[in-house]
Amino acid sequence: MEIRGRVNKANNLMQYLSNITRGVEVNTALLLYKSIGRSVMDYDLFIYSPLSENIQLLLEIGQFLDIRMALGYRKSTPTNVLIAESKLTFLRDRAVMHAKKFCAKVYKYGENAFRDSLDNLKNKEMIARYRNPLFHKSVLCEAWEYTCRFRSRLGNRETTFEIWKMDYKCLTEKIAVDCEIGISVKKRGIKIKTDLHKFDYMYAIFWKFFRNIANAMLHMICFKHITKVVHLLYFFFNITEHINVTTNFFIFQNDFRNIANTML
Repeated sequence: MEIRGRVNKANNLMQYLSNITRGVEVNTALLLYKSIGRSVMDYDLFIYSPLSENIQLLLEIGQFLDIRMALGYRKSTPTNVLIAESKLTFLRDRAVMHAKKFCAKVYKYGENAFRDSLDNLKNKEMIARYRNPLFHKSVLCEAWEYTCRFRSRLGNRETTFEIWKMDYKCLTEKIAVDCEIGISVKKRGIKIKTDLHKFDYMYAIFWKFFRNIANAMLHMICFKHITKVVHLLYFFFNITEHINVTTNFFIFQNDFRNIANTML
């Protein structure tokens, strides 16, 4: 319940910040949620993760209150709040993810005393589960069992991380850089630009883009019908005009499909 109290304090702080301003920008609000709300719950989440479903539900409610406080709460729930809530991960699932990463580091690079304590925890919970089948295992025990089950993927145990065994100059001054990939990509872009100006009349199909209106990157396919052969040129560019992404995409797609069918 101490964590629940910290979550309530984080909710009150976000509510206060939302009330003293005329409205928080969405990205700023999400950063505020991650730094104030989620950081409180993520800190040692796999250690204190409760086994009771009632307490788990209280923490889940606090998580959804955080996101609503950050993005703005009113009776008619806006679309951005619904989308943000649909992307939230349950606390227990996130705890299992953090615990697996922690146990993998312990198994690979941890001390033997730390591994022995996790083995003892696993054995005690196995005995408790044998005596009472309704007993729920802790998140840390489940993650350690998962790590031991797939220990062959981690390889041999090490005393320290590989980066500490490397020379300092190899990590700072003698970093190997592959310049051939960059040179090949640069030549490819120049060739596309030179070939593009050879055609007098072309059609364009916008087939993939992102929902960033300020700087929308559109992938473009230009083709020209020459003796019943379609020549394709792939390139991308930026557009700064305000466009309706959801509606215009299907209109453009339908129109250009009809144009392509008539040409072929």
